[in-house]
Amino acid sequence: VIALNSRTQEVLAMGHEAWHMIGRTPGYIVAVRPLRQGAITDFDAVIRMNPRFINGWVNRGAVHARERRYEAAESDFDQALKIDPIHTVTLTNRASVRTERGNLEGALADFTKLIQIEPSNPQHWIERAKTRFRLKDRAGTITDLEETLKRAPPDWPRRREAGEVLKDLQKPE
Repeated sequence: VIALNSRTQEVLAMGHEAWHMIGRTPGYIVAVRPLRQGAITDFDAVIRMNPRFINGWVNRGAVHARERRYEAAESDFDQALKIDPIHTVTLTNRASVRTERGNLEGALADFTKLIQIEPSNPQHWIERAKTRFRLKDRAGTITDLEETLKRAPPDWPRRREAGEVLKDLQKPE
């Protein structure tokens, strides 16, 4: 339980101290339970309690993205990346949101950074290839698909798809 000033959104107390405030404070002091059965249910409250808690920003951003509120999602992912600039889950989510918003250059930058962080991950290479394809960068798409196939294990589910697209792109126009 946390006690919040609903006028200022300031966290006044947490835990037992907040619990003991229930019913003994002015009406604008409210009790919030951001956790239920060990799971976070109120990301806004969690972020207010600890703005440096990256998962609060990432998870709230993911909720915004599912609700197609891409601007709010990207803003939350930006906040998370201020805490940890190489957080791969956040970079992946922000790249997806940027793609949805039509910011393909921004998505390309995120996928490029992901490749710098985890060069052996074929998923990053294929996603950057898709982004380059949308940007009509044929040579870059081919290069990224070749890298995807070099790095992908034989049983990787998207290996066949990457190989077929690469084969089509390598045909003369």
